[in-house]
Amino acid sequence: MKRIPLLLLFVPSLLFAAVLSQKYKDWAASPQAYFMTKAEHEQWAAITTDEEAEQFVNRFLASRGPGFVDEVAKRAANADKYLTLDNTPGSRTLRGKIVILFGPPTGFNVVTRTEKGKASSTTGSYMGVTTGEGAMGGGGASVNDMIDASNRRDLSSREIRTYTISYAGDKLPRPRAEPFSVTVSVDTSNGKESLADRAQASELEELFQTAAAVSPTPAKPAQ
Repeated sequence: MKRIPLLLLFVPSLLFAAVLSQKYKDWAASPQAYFMTKAEHEQWAAITTDEEAEQFVNRFLASRGPGFVDEVAKRAANADKYLTLDNTPGSRTLRGKIVILFGPPTGFNVVTRTEKGKASSTTGSYMGVTTGEGAMGGGGASVNDMIDASNRRDLSSREIRTYTISYAGDKLPRPRAEPFSVTVSVDTSNGKESLADRAQASELEELFQTAAAVSPTPAKPAQ
């Protein structure tokens, strides 16, 4: 099976926007840009000046409705609060992209595996979803290889943190009967991420594209 670089899940537009100023290079990697559709990625790829980029961004934001900027900013802030490791903001990671595009998860579980191979659950919560063992609760580009060649040290010398993020079927961008869970493993020594189940890459990419095609719905306050 051909493997696709996991990095391309996040910022495919950066490959094409290198001639732009830092302002718009940064926008292409921002949580707002996670909501670009494939067609919009293609449009962005053809942009060569800051003026064109500014026009694109203005049209993009206007097309998403008046609440888009605030809702994405709120989701990004929560991703930074609960998913940041070291100096990498949670909103600029795969796990952050998931919760920004899909909204607050139904279940959220964090487990840290030490160099001795022992597993221990962290404590805390993600927007009110309890973390820890048993806390699973029912419910622009591609995904696959990243960690293979970048760091070949013995896993026993590393700390691996796994984030299992789950959604009830009716909370997904494309509602369905069954729930959806995805586990992202992170090497805490370097921040490198990988999907625990690489077979989910295509499904996750399809859900990303579906979520990108609609404006995010604000979460309802807890009762």
